[in-house]
Amino acid sequence: MEIADLVMLGAPVMKGRAVDSALQSKVCDLERAIRRLKLLPAHDALVLLRNSLAMPKLLYTLRTSPCAGNPLLTQFDDTLRDGLSSILNVHLTDDQWIQASLPMQDGGLGLRSACMLAPSAFLASAAATLELQNEILPTRFQQLDDHCIRDAREIWSETANVPEPASPANRVQKV
Repeated sequence: MEIADLVMLGAPVMKGRAVDSALQSKVCDLERAIRRLKLLPAHDALVLLRNSLAMPKLLYTLRTSPCAGNPLLTQFDDTLRDGLSSILNVHLTDDQWIQASLPMQDGGLGLRSACMLAPSAFLASAAATLELQNEILPTRFQQLDDHCIRDAREIWSETANVPEPASPANRVQKV
C-alpha cells in the first residue's frame, strides 16, 4: 500500500488520494443531505445543517488529517453556501456568506467555513497530542520535522495574516 492511500481509524494519514477521497465523500454526503433538507421547514433544516450535517460530519477528518489547502474544502464550502441559499431561499453575497460563517456569538449563523477551520483544527489536534506522541515514540523520532504541521502553520499564518506564535504559546488552543 502506498502512503498516499493509507487510512488509519477512518482518517487519512498523509496528503494524497486518501484525503481527496475522504473529502470528496464528505462533499457528496453534504449534497445529499441538502437535497433532503430542502423538504423540511427552513428553520428546522438550518438547525440540522448547522448542528449535525455540515461541520460536525467533517470535523473528525479535519482534526486527524492534513487537509489544509485542499481544493475540495473550497468545494465543500461552496456546496454549503449554495445549500444554505436554497434552504433559506436567499442569495448570499460574499460578505453575507462570511458573516453567516461566523460563530453565533459573533453574529453569524454558526456554519463554519471548512477552508478557514482546517488549519486550526489540525494544529489544535497536533498540539494536544504532542506530549503523548513524545512519550510513545522513540527519542530518535521525536526530533523529526512534520511537514504536515509545518504546512498547516504556514496556511494558518497566511489566512489569519499574523505571524506564527512562539513556543510555548503555539501549543495553547485558547489564550
